[in-house]
Amino acid sequence: MRLVITGIEYSGKSSLGEALCEWIRTTMGQEETGTHDHYWPNISHQDLTDEEQKYLLGLSPRLKELVMRNTSDYHVQHSFYGPSEPDHIVIGAHIEDAVMGPFYYGYGSSDDIQARSTIVNPILEAEILRNGPDTVLVHLKASVDVIRQRMNDSPHPNSVLQGKDVPIILGRFEEEVAGSKLGQRIVIDTSGKTVEQTLNEFVQELEPYLTDIDRQRILIQKFKRKGEWI
Repeated sequence: MRLVITGIEYSGKSSLGEALCEWIRTTMGQEETGTHDHYWPNISHQDLTDEEQKYLLGLSPRLKELVMRNTSDYHVQHSFYGPSEPDHIVIGAHIEDAVMGPFYYGYGSSDDIQARSTIVNPILEAEILRNGPDTVLVHLKASVDVIRQRMNDSPHPNSVLQGKDVPIILGRFEEEVAGSKLGQRIVIDTSGKTVEQTLNEFVQELEPYLTDIDRQRILIQKFKRKGEWI
């Protein structure tokens, strides 16, 4: 299963990713599964300290772009489609960078030599489609009021998203998703939904995109749970 889960901060990407990993473990029997969920300022597999995050946020736009370009390339070329993991779940990914990079981090605008939307993203997506044509793009969103309420209720450490910018950022994600070449898509509005409700809707929407191997894994796990697998 290959997924790119993107959308504005506070739309529920990380929460869905965690719930989905548990669903994969239960439904497909895949114990070693996880998400690649790293974007500014917590760009590591391991949680960075507050001091480390602030240090990264203090890098120049040029260095930020260089770090993220290498991170994006790594997850497409090596980690995302490597043979060691049957499931590849990348959160935010190149689409989030195309939205947030120019708006908050000072790189990737349309006149930038490393513009994310017009130069870098088409290259990355061509590689994704070459190595994983079954990749599903998942766009999570929520209403302006819901995003702002979640920001107030559970603020993320060192988040750069501003309440006044939410309508613009939501619109930019719509534009980037619309321009993506990843044709298999799921769109979920998480407004007023629990994580469990969002997961249930996702699983229903995912069904047409399950590969033959995914379906075999689900069937085998059903037999194992019933004690019918020898």
